[in-house]
Amino acid sequence: MGVSADSTQRAFPSADVDSLLKRVYPGMPRDSFGGGGGGASHVVISVDPAGGGSSQFAVFSLAQSSTGSIVCLGAEALRTKDVRDTHKLVVSHIQRIRSIPEFEDAVAVLVLESNLAFEAQHLMHALNQTGVRRWVALSEGAGGSVGWLTTNERKESMCFQLRDSLRVGCIGRHKAFFSLSQTAGDMLKMLADEMRNFCILVEPPKTPFGKQKKTYSGKVGGRNDDIIIAMQLAITGCRCFHQNEKYRNFRDS
Repeated sequence: MGVSADSTQRAFPSADVDSLLKRVYPGMPRDSFGGGGGGASHVVISVDPAGGGSSQFAVFSLAQSSTGSIVCLGAEALRTKDVRDTHKLVVSHIQRIRSIPEFEDAVAVLVLESNLAFEAQHLMHALNQTGVRRWVALSEGAGGSVGWLTTNERKESMCFQLRDSLRVGCIGRHKAFFSLSQTAGDMLKMLADEMRNFCILVEPPKTPFGKQKKTYSGKVGGRNDDIIIAMQLAITGCRCFHQNEKYRNFRDS
């Protein structure tokens, strides 16, 4: 389904998107909470379930270095009606990350979008069933439940966090950036296209004293925005995990 509005504004300048694609990190220094030595103590993996229609199941992973740089590790986009395929993809994505020496012992921090049904709980069950070790799921859903509830206010914050990271130049991709659902090159092209098409849509007030409404979406003209939404989820989830006191024990693990 597309989105219409009175006016649109590109959320991410093309020049910033180009710079992101060219910025490649050769390795991963110890992250912000990892102490000495090399590697990363935590990686953040977000999941944006398919919402029907042409929407795809999307996964995005990243880590944060001691300097605050965001290092993108991998991304997935899968169109399927079989939930077992999506669970298998998440498990395989985590395993692929841990095959990279810098991340073999990292705790997987899961940011599971929870606006639809019980997808977050189903994914957690699949991880337990397959014996995936060392992971924690953020509890930022409705009423503090497991998952991440993407309200319009949160979507605005997610968009601006990514835009600021692009503007400052503190985000890039790992030299071993990967995708299991297609080639890494095709995935980077899909990501770049979604970033360039992601918009801030402004709707005028419906009454003389009403307020204008802003919507943050890449579903303009029937396009998809699943990968860029998953990327934003990962960035905001990373910030939440490192700053929220309730995850302190997991940061120290």
